[in-house]
Amino acid sequence: MKGILKLRICVYDNLANNAYIVTKMLRNMGYDAELGLNPEDTFPMSQPFWEDLDLEMEMDQSSNSSIEFWLAFEKEKGWKRPSWVRYIGSSNPSTQTMLKNNLGTACLHPLKTLGAISRSQGGFYDAVHAILNIRKANDLSHYDLIIAYGLGPSLALLAGKKYISIPYGGDLLSFPFQQNHSNWVLRARANLQRKAYQKSELILVAMPDFVNALKQIGAPNNWEYYAYPIDIAKYHPLENQHLDDLVDSETAKRARDKIILLMPSRLDFETKGSDKAIKAFGKLLKQRSDVFLVLMNWGSDIAKTQRLASDLRIEEHIYFHPYVVSKPRLIRFINSSDLVLDQFGTVVGGAYGTTTIETMACAKPLITHIDWEKYAGIFSRKPPVMSAFTEEEILEAMILLCRNNEAREKLGNDAKEWIIENHSNKNLSKILKFMIS
Repeated sequence: MKGILKLRICVYDNLANNAYIVTKMLRNMGYDAELGLNPEDTFPMSQPFWEDLDLEMEMDQSSNSSIEFWLAFEKEKGWKRPSWVRYIGSSNPSTQTMLKNNLGTACLHPLKTLGAISRSQGGFYDAVHAILNIRKANDLSHYDLIIAYGLGPSLALLAGKKYISIPYGGDLLSFPFQQNHSNWVLRARANLQRKAYQKSELILVAMPDFVNALKQIGAPNNWEYYAYPIDIAKYHPLENQHLDDLVDSETAKRARDKIILLMPSRLDFETKGSDKAIKAFGKLLKQRSDVFLVLMNWGSDIAKTQRLASDLRIEEHIYFHPYVVSKPRLIRFINSSDLVLDQFGTVVGGAYGTTTIETMACAKPLITHIDWEKYAGIFSRKPPVMSAFTEEEILEAMILLCRNNEAREKLGNDAKEWIIENHSNKNLSKILKFMIS
């Protein structure tokens, strides 16, 4: 076991801070694990501080951001990145810089570069693509094992290292199927990502749709279902959380003594089904006036949502929070609400995302759309949520939960127990088993 603990591990690509959470868990278990950040991913929700700092910001504040921007932001907030967080490769603000960085690395490490080209197993453009990613591949080559999210499998393949692949979504459902794209870069990326999944020694999948995609690209039958682990010590019920402490005084006054419904997902009619939830809430108000809806003011359909609220004449009962919120702040919003609305979009089978997991971990009742039969192979029993898809189904679930405080409390407590059962750090056992084998 001591030899296993000494393995140098890189958990790469931090979309939604999944990699940061897993790295923390591995380190707490005694493993020499580091978080590998993609320097080209400057989205605020991919930065480690988003998981740790209690804050909110205007969405515009994060536009045109950079590594330097976030490092300065962290310093201003007094937050210091753990020593085990590092960038893999370097940011490429221009094509010229990208070429310089990668060609410089290729010249300094000719054998590694030739190895990467050989492992890409393609033609001229595939070789060029390998060279243009050689700096990241070289950085990853210093590890014994790579837990690769996103496009990490491709880089791990170029690096010639042992790796586990964990798809997010588009990295498996979209990128590998762009082999005939008119852009040679996308074609080369598709070829490499396909090969990376085909050569991965283990693939952990969170959704049944991923299995179908793996079969289509010819990946071997070496996958296992995997539920993303969540930090239960962080996502849990909090006492004395009130909306008054999170919003302006005028909003707090409007919401006082009312049942608080929270919809934290982005406002997107097609993907999230936000319009159906708003319309259902409008019908709920015809039955009872003691309800108040809190929305996060982000997404592609903000203006359409505001117009819909105006057309339904329900603005007085809705609050658009003008900021995007970090995870600690979101936990406070969830705990200050009475029930949470998640997603009701047109994605086949529904969506089972982080909001679902985080809400349940905080012991809050949840209304969402999921075809749970699709997840029967992953979970031993159906999770305790109110399942709804149509406007009428959403309304019925709202009516039931708003009417019965005991039902809300029981559903929330049952949900928390289900999360502990299915999303704790015990899910790392599949990774640890692979490391030992």
